Amino acid sequence: MNLFFKPWVNIESYNVGLKGNKIVVVGASHYCKHKECPYFKQCTSRELKDSSPYNVLCQHCDTDLANSTIETVEYFIEGAEKVSYENFSDFMIEEMKLAPDKKTLWNHFAFMNYVQYMLGSDDDIFTAASDIQDRDYVAFKEVVSQLTPDIIIAWGKAGDDIKRHRILNNVIEGVDPNYIFDIENDGCAYRVIHCYHPCNMFSWFSDDAENFKKQLELLLGK
Repeated sequence: MNLFFKPWVNIESYNVGLKGNKIVVVGASHYCKHKECPYFKQCTSRELKDSSPYNVLCQHCDTDLANSTIETVEYFIEGAEKVSYENFSDFMIEEMKLAPDKKTLWNHFAFMNYVQYMLGSDDDIFTAASDIQDRDYVAFKEVVSQLTPDIIIAWGKAGDDIKRHRILNNVIEGVDPNYIFDIENDGCAYRVIHCYHPCNMFSWFSDDAENFKKQLELLLGK
């Protein structure tokens, strides 16, 4: 298994989906600010790119480090501040009208972060292309194999890397190829829509939201 961070998924609601579509949303990274931790330097090393030795040693998780995605989504649903999650939720609820509230919304899609180790964080940190390794795409494919989504929504740098593996010369009529493309996994084609990371408020709201809405509506069959 290349997957370290377990995805957030309520399998029963996920299978119901949004407008009948099973959706996997792919974020970028997890970040740790706990520089006082004795394992911080090794756990967040951009050279080693492997937090798994510290899975049960982490002093700042409720359970194991591998459950970081699940815990982060749970905290957000319960009211914790998470700007990127909030921006995405507002868009999907207010613009796309896909759910009445964020709890219902997040229970009806699966979520994973693409980078499979913990990044060290300051308040203004972001995922760079150099933070990504081949393992991350393999881990992503493991989740796709498990959940067989109808639509994959990939944010920011995650979408950039996934797009490198797109099926070439595969023309999808009626859609913008800058947003929508197919990848192959286990002999099947899976449809991906790529958008700005919703933490980037300027690009998300001024450049991307309206176009992303139009393209996502096409995939959802609206």
